[in-house]
Amino acid sequence: MIYDKSMSRRVFLIINYTILLLISLLCILPFINLLAVSFSSSAAVSAGSVTFWPVEFTTKAYEFALTGGSFSPLSG
Repeated sequence: MIYDKSMSRRVFLIINYTILLLISLLCILPFINLLAVSFSSSAAVSAGSVTFWPVEFTTKAYEFALTGGSFSPLSG
């Protein structure tokens, strides 16, 4: 590996890594929010108080899915 990098190369790497980190966060954060919503109570989700950490932790959604619960279609 070359250790004597020019100043322009260092600036490029810093900007490049920063942009890649931001893009990565933009891709990962929605999945973290989805997990937080799935582990939160329905009241907390309806109130909009869930961001990236579960509020009123519960596993009811997973219990429902694993016990073969079915979702009823929307009535029009």
